[in-house]
Amino acid sequence: MISKRIKKVLALALTGAMVLSFSGCSSEGGKDKAEVNSLEAIKERGKLIMGTSPDYPPFEFKDKNQDVVGSDVEIAKEIAEDLGVELEINEAQFDSLIPVLQSGKTDIIMAGMNETPDRKKEVDFSDIYYTGEAVLVINKKDVDKFKSLDNLKGKTVGAQLGSIPESIARKELKESEVISIGTVSDLVLQLKGNKMNAVIMDDIVAESYVKNNSDLTIINGIVLKGEEAGFAVATQKGQKDLMREINKTLKRLKDEGKLEKFLEEAMELNNK
Repeated sequence: MISKRIKKVLALALTGAMVLSFSGCSSEGGKDKAEVNSLEAIKERGKLIMGTSPDYPPFEFKDKNQDVVGSDVEIAKEIAEDLGVELEINEAQFDSLIPVLQSGKTDIIMAGMNETPDRKKEVDFSDIYYTGEAVLVINKKDVDKFKSLDNLKGKTVGAQLGSIPESIARKELKESEVISIGTVSDLVLQLKGNKMNAVIMDDIVAESYVKNNSDLTIINGIVLKGEEAGFAVATQKGQKDLMREINKTLKRLKDEGKLEKFLEEAMELNNK
């Protein structure tokens, strides 16, 4: 069964979420882009296009058939179903997802994306559906070398380009060399190849990689937190109608216990 910690962060993510609803949607800066109603366009097209970077298990990753799966995908399917349309997935590197959304090639972003002040200037965010913390993954053979942040002074730490863990690393690990790469899977390969000493990533993502790589482990006792909130769905600025429907689906999924169910199932699938 899913851990109590995960149940807690899922519960916290949507508790009081209505206070945050549409905080970005009221932005004056998004009026020009909102001239095209995304919700109407989606229904006319018959499909909801989700932008994601499928290297972030259990939220989004590729299964043995190279299909994009994960808890974010299941949530997106529910959003699409509630809208009466099909779901289509558009893959891109994480740092390209917002430009692709702004270009109109996708309707939403679901990629373990946190809402930050800078991002909120470019896109709008839904209610938060997951909150977590960042941890450090290392090679298991180095477990005695790296027991504290002090041990990482002068060492290389990898982070996904454009991610919250990257910003945390640059703030909290100033005496380490932070190397940014587009995908977490490439970071893990670099780590396993001894080209970096540690990789910072969200805790549940780290757990997934460690379970599938017996030569990796998480540094015990080190938890890093950013100031930003948890994961949310992103849309183009000013799309109030679409955002309202997204938040309705998120609330329903929370009330039905499906957010937890999707996460648990995705973790099990990733560990097969």
